[in-house]
Amino acid sequence: MVPAPPRDHDDGVPRVLLLWTRPYHLSSEEAERWARSELHALVAADAVRSAKLSRLEQASPRHGGEWRWLLELEIAGAVRDWVETDPCAEWLGDLRLLGMKAELVVAADAVELEGG
Repeated sequence: MVPAPPRDHDDGVPRVLLLWTRPYHLSSEEAERWARSELHALVAADAVRSAKLSRLEQASPRHGGEWRWLLELEIAGAVRDWVETDPCAEWLGDLRLLGMKAELVVAADAVELEGG
């Protein structure tokens, strides 16, 4: 977990999910150390309400994926503006330059599932 400054929770705050892989040229420890050190500037931004960093593991050998990290952020304000400016834009660029295949998504409106 990467701590973000404590702020009041607001259910209307967009949730941003960032997934990435570990590049082949870094060990797991090196990749984690780099991510943790770089994330401190990102989560310190005023727009970040909360941040959670998780390691991902395959749930099944048959249904695995390549993602190894998940960063969950709650962002105040316009997500697109935050993503396109520093420090987020710089960090995303660094992930891509390092070959970490970063994918960024926003959790949109929830879809109700019908009971069975």
